[in-house]
Amino acid sequence: MSPYEWGLLVVGISLQSMVLSAMLKGYIRSYPFIFSYIIVNLLSTVVQFSTKHYYGARSREFAQAYWISDFAGHAMMLMIIIQLIRVAMEKHNNRDMVYWGLLSGAAVIGMVSFLRLQGLSAQPIPRWITQIGRDYYFSAVILNLILWVALVRVNHPNKQLYLLTSGLGLQLSGAAVAHALRMAGREYWFVANLFLVTTYLANLIVWYVALK
Repeated sequence: MSPYEWGLLVVGISLQSMVLSAMLKGYIRSYPFIFSYIIVNLLSTVVQFSTKHYYGARSREFAQAYWISDFAGHAMMLMIIIQLIRVAMEKHNNRDMVYWGLLSGAAVIGMVSFLRLQGLSAQPIPRWITQIGRDYYFSAVILNLILWVALVRVNHPNKQLYLLTSGLGLQLSGAAVAHALRMAGREYWFVANLFLVTTYLANLIVWYVALK
């Protein structure tokens, strides 16, 4: 692997460890999906770089590790936003109903995306997984907008929520640009991956500031 990739690995693991350390001070129960998301990303980072180092970037093992991690990240991002919406609606009478309704909606999105595989199975694996990821990120952008509206409407006093949501918005914006570039052609994949990585790292920095 190149020095650039080793540098991203060190920075990524360092930021993930910092966020986990901040959460261990008492925020795990408040934001369980964020904690789970960081744990999964930490493990997937190690697995991806290990398979890439030992099997190569074009190997089947690395492709499987990358796309499984990518799909899991999509689903967990939705769970984070839904859980933050529940926190934002702490004093709302319909909080639980909205929470379970959004979880059910996320499950439906997963089922629809799975059914879409029937029509996409003839395409290369990266392409149809990218299309499914686009569905999840589009849903996440809508939910993040709902979260912002909920916070602003009630003038929520918890500034930590604003920071957590801002970090998510930054990462989702980068992911939206990255998926659009990926769909445009393989010549744009390096730039797309750069958007994904840098906005993800920026989100980790914002989360650490919010939790610290």
